[in-house]
Amino acid sequence: MTTLSGHSYASALAHLVLTGSSCWALSKINSGVHGKYALGAYCLHLAHGVIGLFRYAIPQHKSNYRFLQMIRAVYLRIRLVNSNLALPLMTVQVALLLKPAWQSFILFLLAIPSLHVLRYWVHKPYSVPELEIFSQTLCLGALGYLSYSEGNDYGYALLFSCFAAVLIHRMTDEFSRRDLFVYALSFFVFFSYKTLHSSLPFYYRYFY
Repeated sequence: MTTLSGHSYASALAHLVLTGSSCWALSKINSGVHGKYALGAYCLHLAHGVIGLFRYAIPQHKSNYRFLQMIRAVYLRIRLVNSNLALPLMTVQVALLLKPAWQSFILFLLAIPSLHVLRYWVHKPYSVPELEIFSQTLCLGALGYLSYSEGNDYGYALLFSCFAAVLIHRMTDEFSRRDLFVYALSFFVFFSYKTLHSSLPFYYRYFY
């Protein structure tokens, strides 16, 4: 149950799971092998999980009111950055491993969400759903094509978890479904690592 102050152990648990899955992925990943874009995506997920854990786990009192207000402001920003950049970053990393010739498309894939986030931070503090949907649709389409063309089963699971996260994120901003969105991100972290790992040459899969 979520209180008027935003305190919710259920939401805190969802963010704890996201934090744990992100730490697991970061402990497994090698940026020189799996790629720096994947590292960036997992760092965003970790920040989302940790700040969300503080955001929802700490009850509000007069003594910590200012601190929690600051945490909430930071959480809203990191949540928007993560929801806009993590999927494109991971899509780019999968594409670089499987289709290195996609250089121009990869730059385009990163440019749209990056401009959106920059606009949010610098100019207007609200998101533009059309830009988000366009970017997410491109990423989902690219992941679907890559999974199909390479026959990557983990890629299909990643695609499904991404689609679920995007759909839940678009449905409503209620706390219960917001928690489902965070859980979907945890599945995204798990399946994205598995997709990256299964895309590596056999030698790297064996030793990393």
